[in-house]
Amino acid sequence: MRRRIRRGSESFCSSRALSLNIFRLICCVISFYRQASYYNSLRDKNGIIVYAVANYLIHLFLAAALLAVFFRAYTWMTPYDEVLLIRQGNHAAMLSLGGALLGFSLTIASSLLHTRNYQEFFAWAFGAMIVQALAYAIASRTLKNAKDQIESGNSAFGGLLGAIALAIGGINAACVS
Repeated sequence: MRRRIRRGSESFCSSRALSLNIFRLICCVISFYRQASYYNSLRDKNGIIVYAVANYLIHLFLAAALLAVFFRAYTWMTPYDEVLLIRQGNHAAMLSLGGALLGFSLTIASSLLHTRNYQEFFAWAFGAMIVQALAYAIASRTLKNAKDQIESGNSAFGGLLGAIALAIGGINAACVS
């Protein structure tokens, strides 16, 4: 039976509702951004388009929101509390979580570079999130006693999980292009 460490107020998110609210906020930002009147309001007197800055900020916000959703999903999926273990100085948890975040970030970066619109970006990022989660599930089942190894602070094991996540993220990023 899988037992989870109870997460208190120290956890990144307290419920699944936060992920849903982030998604709703992202959809609202996208719909506002795509309105033609918004584009026209961002032009200055000389006709130079100033919405490049707004476009940058929206991309940055969306990428950060997706990373936060991935962080929440990944920490929910694992049978141990990474944040608590990291606060206690557990290097294995840091290596495992850090590799997963870096691997997912590679795909986010590649998606931002190679997609034409926000719908494609979300599709690739969501697909990458699923692949990263599947990679963790397969790796933790293939490598026995993952929970015990991470909780005991086995840095080599945490590094291996992080390296697997980073490798999968790199392959994901290359596939997006």
